[in-house]
Amino acid sequence: SSRVLVSPDGNQIAACITSNSPTGQLTSSHRSLCVWRVQADGSWEPSEVYQATLRLSAINDLGMIVGSRTVKTVRQAFVWDPAHGFQMLGLLEGDESAEALDVNNKGLVVGYSDDPHGPSGGPQAFIWKDGKLLALEFPLPTLYSSATTVTDSGMIGGFLQTSPDNESEASKTLSFVFSMPKHLR
Repeated sequence: SSRVLVSPDGNQIAACITSNSPTGQLTSSHRSLCVWRVQADGSWEPSEVYQATLRLSAINDLGMIVGSRTVKTVRQAFVWDPAHGFQMLGLLEGDESAEALDVNNKGLVVGYSDDPHGPSGGPQAFIWKDGKLLALEFPLPTLYSSATTVTDSGMIGGFLQTSPDNESEASKTLSFVFSMPKHLR
């Protein structure tokens, strides 16, 4: 029911599974996040780790999985990891939806948090580590941004839409690479 993810080292696979069972005239569905881990003999050991419908984005070598789930039409960013289980990442101030898009092997999560639908504002790139959600700050005014990838060395990539300084300028969509300060890596 979602994407299949393979960890960078190739030792873990994650996917959301939906199974339907007829119960009389109705059909019931069971949805769960499953992880397969390679064993010493080369076989794969499956396990159900969380029951929910999720949109998966990335998995790291530690088995941390990020993505989003939709509750009443609102997308919410999450991280699941073997040590802490399922955690919602929260939102930046004034926002109502979010999505986690990547995670590195140090547990740094990137994505975007978005404000209510409307003509002003837009998604804002974020980083999340150890329970703290922070907006990425850019050196130029932006209408919206999204962090889409992160390396183990703390390099973050994504895109942003510039905010023109005056009416005669056009906004521009740009890609970015951002190096995280060492204390946040």
